[in-house]
Amino acid sequence: SLGRAFVGAASVVLLLVATSTWLQGWLPVQIDTVPLVLAVLLTYVATMANRIDQQSIRLIFQRLDIRRKNLMMRNLIEKSIVGVIICDETGRLESLNDSAANMFGYDVLDFGDISIDALVPELSDRAETDESPLHQLAEIGQREMWGTRRDGTAFPVEITASKVASDDRTVLVSLMNCIT
Repeated sequence: SLGRAFVGAASVVLLLVATSTWLQGWLPVQIDTVPLVLAVLLTYVATMANRIDQQSIRLIFQRLDIRRKNLMMRNLIEKSIVGVIICDETGRLESLNDSAANMFGYDVLDFGDISIDALVPELSDRAETDESPLHQLAEIGQREMWGTRRDGTAFPVEITASKVASDDRTVLVSLMNCIT
């Protein structure tokens, strides 16, 4: 873009100089082309600056729109009555909403290095394959299992899991409903 602008400006200057030289060969009067060349160059630079400003403004509004949408999604997840738990591929909890924390008898800030296996012990069982039950559940979709609260009591929970690609990795998103 900048290279094209430079080539365009250089072409305009060369055209003006060539036209001026041609005209001076035909006319007996000397014409000073410096003011004309400067005026054309300044007009061209001002036009390019205006285009860049318009692109910058467009990008700023796009960033604001993305932030607004991210905030809306974050609020939807945090305020949802469905428990939402996001884990890495090993099952370590990365984030969860208030509904999920309350369902298992925790505070959102209490989840340090807790694994999903501690909340839903059935997910710690390894099947015949090397793939974790949470990965298998993501393939199946929805299933009823038993969850374990912080105080050790078991309760039935309906879990829906799915794999979500995020940047260069995959996270597992689990939606949970207590079905007592």
